[in-house]
Amino acid sequence: MSWYFDPNRVTQAAAFLVKCSGSNRMPYLKLLKLLYFADRESLLEKGYPITGDDAFAMDYGPVLTRVYDYIKCQIRAGADVWSKYFCTSGYDIELVGDPGTGELSRYDRRILEAVHDRYKDRDGFDVSHLSHDFPEWKEVYKEGTSTPIPIETILKALDIKIENLQAQIEEDRCYFQHFGEIVRELDRKGGGVLST
Repeated sequence: MSWYFDPNRVTQAAAFLVKCSGSNRMPYLKLLKLLYFADRESLLEKGYPITGDDAFAMDYGPVLTRVYDYIKCQIRAGADVWSKYFCTSGYDIELVGDPGTGELSRYDRRILEAVHDRYKDRDGFDVSHLSHDFPEWKEVYKEGTSTPIPIETILKALDIKIENLQAQIEEDRCYFQHFGEIVRELDRKGGGVLST
């Protein structure tokens, strides 16, 4: 079982968080944690994460694996989208362009902003330490490794029922694919983006 992952959407979510800081830079450890926290919150409230990325348990807590690979400049599907708007500088991520927010709903933006505001005065290591309290991380973490955190483990930790979830995931995947293509086509034609 896996969520729908769209590099455009995750790039917009990351850029939105960086812009919330009032700067064009953020320590990438903090960005990774804030994205994971936003995914958890979105799962709790609406049953679907914002990024759709796979999580791994690492020494500094849960990490979204594709985003981490993008930050580390690894060759991976979607890395070309990310690299148009971000560059990695030491332990910081720098926003070098604006990907917009057309693939993020108002709801997504509200969650991202709330998560940012909740942790804005904490550094990446503080936020990382907080993520060590998550049951899904504790259940699979092995020191010095990168261990996948199954979606089922995350859902169990959040006390979300798994029945009929596969049908919901497939429905959401179709929705995001369809509307993502419409938004990108509008952007290419210069017609602006949809705001939901």
